[in-house]
Amino acid sequence: MPAHMVVFLLFKKDAIECLPLLDMSQQAPSQWIVAKDLHDHVWKFKHTFRGTPQRHLFTSGWKQFVRKKSLAVGDSVVFLRGEWGITNRIRKSSPQQSNISSSVISKKRVCIMV
Repeated sequence: MPAHMVVFLLFKKDAIECLPLLDMSQQAPSQWIVAKDLHDHVWKFKHTFRGTPQRHLFTSGWKQFVRKKSLAVGDSVVFLRGEWGITNRIRKSSPQQSNISSSVISKKRVCIMV
């Protein structure tokens, strides 16, 4: 994976429980996930299963989402799946967290709820 590529690592349990299932018979399983934000803006993320060890990732679309939403280390993105489809919400980290060392808050998190 190129150093400039921005990806988002999803926890396996969350990807399996909350996203449409990937066709694991494919050599490189992938699919496009479409999610709306609170402003009804549609975001598209490519969900892939690859790497060594193999992991669930958001690749294409993620960098643009991070930039447009001005996400920073410590922010949380919540994906909600329901009858209406998949939506996303953002919770910005509190200003107090900016004093915490980057090693403490550098892990990206995803909360995916059913």
